[in-house]
Amino acid sequence: DAPAGQVYVVWAVSPDNKYQRLGQIVNTGQRNEAQIQSETQFTDFGLFVTLESESSSPNGVIVGTVEK
Repeated sequence: DAPAGQVYVVWAVSPDNKYQRLGQIVNTGQRNEAQIQSETQFTDFGLFVTLESESSSPNGVIVGTVEK
């Protein structure tokens, strides 16, 4: 669970450091799983998760990354 007033957000980041918010991880009270269906115009990108208070750009602590 995210602390009160904060959410886990999944971001895409391009090689030239442009960010796109892909979605928010919501705890349903069941299993620790999330499914985010989103699209990006980035042809090459990385993924990471931050802990945020509502934000349109990543400002919070990075809590996870995805590597190729």
